[in-house]
Amino acid sequence: MRDLDPVIDVALRESQKKSNFEATLTGFSAPACSWQGMKPMKAIVDTLGAGFDSVKSSSFTAVAMSSALLSGEWSIFSGQPLLSAELSLEGYLKFAHQHKSAALYDSLYVTLISIHSLRGDNSSAGSFSTPSLSEDDLVKRLKSHSTPIPYAAYVLRRLWVDYTMGYHERGVRSLEKARVVITALPFSYDKMIFHACSALLLAAVYQSASMWTQFKFRRSIKTSLRELQRASDGHSIVLSLLVQAEYDRVCRRHNRATANFAKAIESSRELRLVHLEALGEELLGRFNSQANIGDEAIRHLNRASELYADWGCGAKVYQLEKQVKAVVPVQSNRKIEVTEPELAPARKAA
Repeated sequence: MRDLDPVIDVALRESQKKSNFEATLTGFSAPACSWQGMKPMKAIVDTLGAGFDSVKSSSFTAVAMSSALLSGEWSIFSGQPLLSAELSLEGYLKFAHQHKSAALYDSLYVTLISIHSLRGDNSSAGSFSTPSLSEDDLVKRLKSHSTPIPYAAYVLRRLWVDYTMGYHERGVRSLEKARVVITALPFSYDKMIFHACSALLLAAVYQSASMWTQFKFRRSIKTSLRELQRASDGHSIVLSLLVQAEYDRVCRRHNRATANFAKAIESSRELRLVHLEALGEELLGRFNSQANIGDEAIRHLNRASELYADWGCGAKVYQLEKQVKAVVPVQSNRKIEVTEPELAPARKAA
């Protein structure tokens, strides 16, 4: 707890000044986000959880709510095993229910649904519907709150799940709406996750786009990359390496892409970000598959499957097992053209 004392001190001051959940959360998240640069993301989530335990029975309800929200929401991005994150969320949801905080409850509930969609079997993968609530009804409920936090939580987690599970076209279609929602928030960490999701989704659909759309995608990816590179925490650094590698890939810079994928994987391993290490292995495997380097593709995709299993993402493991079988395990000496298109393609005259 001592490491988090300065963060809680700020939150207490905000709580005493304004006695307002959203104001306290804003004051709580800023130092917590800067503090995370010194710690692995999972350690931050664990310590925020300990902070919640220390104040949940006190009069500092707003601080407990802030700690529960940040710990609960960050859990899906932290690399914490999804089952463990789910168990923690159930405790936070009980607390929110006891204190009649519908906004906190729904914000955490969205994260719980997203974890279910990642842990579930292939039939439920990517779904935000529940047996008692359709996704449309869920969105209406989230939008009914006076604070934008619950709906923003849904938008960001929907993007993350869509990208992780390969629903790239759906994710790209919702990017502009998500941009409006996320950029209006005062939380820098959510914006970093949005920039990463945006860049990775655009890179994923790049090959099927027209030349003019590809040019616009490259510009957007570079903009998101610059935003990620401004952050100093380890999580954003790994995301920036993954985005840089994907940018190199779409620009057909084979050696740079391979090197940056390797850096991202190594950094993820050092910071214990198992979900990002899995993503790096998956992207490198797909890159090798596109280059007809089948043996390397299979090796990296199998490693990705192992890491996703460690994370508890059963839906992704099921998906990768089918895709690995489709890779032809034959190495090729095919060379990849190394170019970096920068100029906008000329428009055809009407």
